[in-house]
Amino acid sequence: MYRQINRDLYGITSLIFILTALIVADIDLLEEHMVAGIFYSIIIIVATGLLLFTFCMKCPCKNHCGHLIPGRIAMHFKTRKTGPYTNTDNIIVSLSLLSLIVFPQLWLWENRGLFLIFWIILIIGIIQIRSVVCRSCENVYCPLNAKIKDV
Repeated sequence: MYRQINRDLYGITSLIFILTALIVADIDLLEEHMVAGIFYSIIIIVATGLLLFTFCMKCPCKNHCGHLIPGRIAMHFKTRKTGPYTNTDNIIVSLSLLSLIVFPQLWLWENRGLFLIFWIILIIGIIQIRSVVCRSCENVYCPLNAKIKDV
């Protein structure tokens, strides 16, 4: 029970950290370059949707997702067949994540303080995911899950 509460806590807080980093970047873009900020807002929405569709809807653990919210959202849509993620799935996930992280960097670099805040908050979220959430995840198909080698 404690392990699940710990995983769920880190699952939620990791998403909060990552979302906060994205919001910091988006607010900076909206204030400094309105068109880029609007475009980045669209990127956040589309990339999040693609991640949910490509990754979460195919995950066999969505009914007990360590992140809680993505799993619950994915359960409301038609489930994709559970199994190994395809090259297309991995490309879509990679491009979605890259677009979320790389797009705002030029504008963030103009404000070094926000650049550092973005990266510190993002790294904290990623560390939480990799050190707690992934380790307790049972999705043997996930390329980030160390248990995949046991299959």
